[in-house]
Amino acid sequence: MIVRSEIKKLEELGRMPDESDDSVSVEMLNLYKNSLHNVAKPVNYEEAKILVRLFPESGCYGGEWTLLHLFESIFFNIEENKYVQLIAECPSKEWRERLTERFENWKNQKDE
Repeated sequence: MIVRSEIKKLEELGRMPDESDDSVSVEMLNLYKNSLHNVAKPVNYEEAKILVRLFPESGCYGGEWTLLHLFESIFFNIEENKYVQLIAECPSKEWRERLTERFENWKNQKDE
């Protein structure tokens, strides 16, 4: 699968900084924000593998939610077990739990 240049740029930026890090510049935050907004949904599997590794430890001034929505855009184009495997690759315990919870909520609604 082809990884788009917008995703490659995010991969080069690396994991999003946590908002508790006072050394993060406004310019860096804007770079993440703009880069995330330049990605069209849905993402493919290879792109989702990159995105899931970018989650900050807890938060990044709201950018983590844009990242979450991009990552979740693969959901209907992937088998459930592969989606769970992707979630497991998230470096943040908090975001792994949140992604898992959202997935479980979806499954429960689907089964009703």
